[in-house]
Amino acid sequence: MKKEIAIFFLVSSLMVFGACYREFDPENALRIEYENPLGCDEVSGIITLKASVKGDGAPLPAAMRYELRTREDGEPVVVTGNAPAYAADFDTTTIRDGLVYYKAVPLDSSGNEIDIQSLRYRAQVRPPEYRGIMINNRTIDLSKPLIVFGAETEPYVGDLTGTWTADQLMPHLTFAATLMEHLRELSYIPEMCFADNTTIVMDSSDPLAEGVLVSDNLVDMLGEPVTGVPHWNNGTACLPTPFFEIRRPNGIPDAWENTALDNVKAYTQYGSVKSEPESFALYAEIGDRLTAGYSAVFDNQSYFGFKKPVRNADPENLLKEKLRSAISAGATGVLIYDFYVKTNDFEMSVGSWPQYQKTVDELNEELNTSVRVGAITTNDSQLMLYDNFLRSLYLGVRDTIKTSKIPSDKKLGIIIVEHGISKSGRLYDALRISTQVLNERLTNYFTARMGALHDTGANLNISYIEGTYPPGNSVPEVGEQVAAWVKDGYEYIVIYPAEWFWESRQTYQDLRQFAVEEIDENNTDIYTRDARERTEITINSTRLIISETTLSKKTSCPAAYHYLKTAAAQLLEERLIAMTKAQTSEALSGTVSISGGNINLSLAFHDTLLAHDGNISLQNAGIRGQGTTTQGTVTGTIDTSDMEYYLFALLADNGVDAEDVTVSEALIDLTKTDTVYHGSIHAKAAVEINGENVLLTIKIEL
Repeated sequence: MKKEIAIFFLVSSLMVFGACYREFDPENALRIEYENPLGCDEVSGIITLKASVKGDGAPLPAAMRYELRTREDGEPVVVTGNAPAYAADFDTTTIRDGLVYYKAVPLDSSGNEIDIQSLRYRAQVRPPEYRGIMINNRTIDLSKPLIVFGAETEPYVGDLTGTWTADQLMPHLTFAATLMEHLRELSYIPEMCFADNTTIVMDSSDPLAEGVLVSDNLVDMLGEPVTGVPHWNNGTACLPTPFFEIRRPNGIPDAWENTALDNVKAYTQYGSVKSEPESFALYAEIGDRLTAGYSAVFDNQSYFGFKKPVRNADPENLLKEKLRSAISAGATGVLIYDFYVKTNDFEMSVGSWPQYQKTVDELNEELNTSVRVGAITTNDSQLMLYDNFLRSLYLGVRDTIKTSKIPSDKKLGIIIVEHGISKSGRLYDALRISTQVLNERLTNYFTARMGALHDTGANLNISYIEGTYPPGNSVPEVGEQVAAWVKDGYEYIVIYPAEWFWESRQTYQDLRQFAVEEIDENNTDIYTRDARERTEITINSTRLIISETTLSKKTSCPAAYHYLKTAAAQLLEERLIAMTKAQTSEALSGTVSISGGNINLSLAFHDTLLAHDGNISLQNAGIRGQGTTTQGTVTGTIDTSDMEYYLFALLADNGVDAEDVTVSEALIDLTKTDTVYHGSIHAKAAVEINGENVLLTIKIEL
């Protein structure tokens, strides 16, 4: 949820008044470290709360007070853990299921709070006021759950040609209001920044104008015409993006306007971000892949679209009306399915969870209902834990290398990155949890396939998530890695943005800026994207390629898109099975063989089978089918498109350059003996390999 340019400047400026900047090292930063729960955990029963003060100059508390609230402003349940362990037990069944605000407060020997943000300690970062944990003691009624897909997608307002309209500006102001209010609630931005002292204006036909503005198209950030003489402002600590203003209030907080203007300028300069329609299209397909129905109702939302500004009034809660409609129609529980990985204090404040919980609580009072909130994605349930997510990244990277026509004998470096990959990312007190796990998983997955990816073997480096690596551990940021490889004579560098479901201007603007900041910070060609949303430039003698995202490869590399979708569906179904106690999956093992032409492959096969009411799913293979699913027997047909993606992926894993895979038939015939399935899955396919049409047989024998 970071806007690297404006927000980091604002947060860092306001957090550390008068302090000299020094590069942030999360290993040694003074902080409160939550050890259990971490935040974004799902918990039940009796849990142990544990946190401590860590970092350079850390005080030694006499005790730790733990405050747990079902409302952010409610009275807390308090338990205390004494030194030296600071551990305390808490029975989660004593409060309702759903989001709980969890805060650790260090105490001195007199029982007074130790404020590590005070001038005495001068902590370099400001953590959120709380962590969020999701309590699930199974009081959530899932007889008809509402499953809400969503992520931090930025608004898509169509192609930007000509004059900005009010309808195009309002989504950006809504984005700004939702984002800034979230930062405000976390105490990242002080109250003084939300004053309404001025009216930020722009030329609707030229938002990039600076210095002097004479225009007949003067509008405010609501898109409404404004009269008066605009004055140029180079920006302030609270309003970092330079702007024109009419010096009078207009009923909209200045911080919202300035953030919206920053977005509008970026879109004008770099082009629209299409993440919202791309993500929403994918969400619609995920629910269709469930083996069982679970009586679920699906919806999709952008978490940056909750608060629609209203002049001189509180923003309109757009989420509330959507949830009101669903609950009035009989939804018995709300399950939030967001997709971003939670690795630092910012994400540990759980993004959208508080807004959903507050809104459902309000609706329960108004409608006299008792709907509970739960989460699909938690620390233990994330896309990064699924091989199909890694397969999706691998196929996407492979496609970019191939379509960029990188010769196999050239020195190639690959960087897989997420948002927040600049040095400024180290301003955040980041937990080094999922980041290291994902690095290991990605590295292992790609290393095993290097020969198939690039004939001479590619050098793989991953710079990932929020700049969480301490500067002393030799893991460079993306710009540092690009500079090092250019210096070392790499002929090609491919940067692949693993943007989950964000795919925001982080990809189109910030990533490109950070990629060249060490060697050519004034480069403007880096922002030019071709029809694929890809950038290719030459720096010195190195060809630097910044790929489009997996979402943008839906047509050009559908197998990569397919396995992103199947990973998301597998996560969803496994969580629903765990929550509803539905039929669990069953393990399959055997061999898969591919033969025909010069191809003769025999590989180990391990998968999990779900079969329900005629629906069949092999989860790891990412293939579905229809047929008879009686006790101990699974027979029927396999979806030929799914089988095409599976065959394509297997061939790609083994260095076979396949094109135009067409499966003509695919059948499944399994019988269960005792606890083990036996039988086969087989298919016939026509595949173009090295320009020749080859007939292949794929057979899975159990």
